[in-house]
Amino acid sequence: MDNGHASQRQFGFRAGRSTADVIELARSIVSGSNESLAFGVLFDDTGAFDNLRWNSVLEELGRRRCLGNLWQLIANYIDDRSVALACEGIRVSKKVRKGARQGSILGLDLWNICMDPVLREVQDRGGEIVAYADDLLLIVMGGMRGPGQAGMRGPGVGHDKSDSPVGGSS
Repeated sequence: MDNGHASQRQFGFRAGRSTADVIELARSIVSGSNESLAFGVLFDDTGAFDNLRWNSVLEELGRRRCLGNLWQLIANYIDDRSVALACEGIRVSKKVRKGARQGSILGLDLWNICMDPVLREVQDRGGEIVAYADDLLLIVMGGMRGPGQAGMRGPGVGHDKSDSPVGGSS
């Protein structure tokens, strides 16, 4: 399902790509920078697979100009799903409207299809990001502040209330 669409920054569920590879890429991004500081923000998207929106999958497949019959096959695969629990002769079921079934043959590809645009958007805006499945590392780099710029500035920091967009005059 790759067809040249998959982001090279996604390492989860991709043949020939490992955690060691994603760590090495992150290290090379930082060491290859001319900036003096690097800051990593780690995201672990709790419940990511359970909350994958199916309409996002179908929209992304449409954006990629997926063949109609393949699009319809996936639409049928995710449509009209339910989960059931039976205990002591009582059976309860619930319709499922989202999620990438972990362990299914297609679930991991569906996840990657929806993660790719996120990775590309960050890169297109000049950011550095790497991912392993639903774990993301955003790398922010910059130089040190020069003399006279050491203090923090921004709303509520080093400003009088009247300078703040949310404050008023005292």
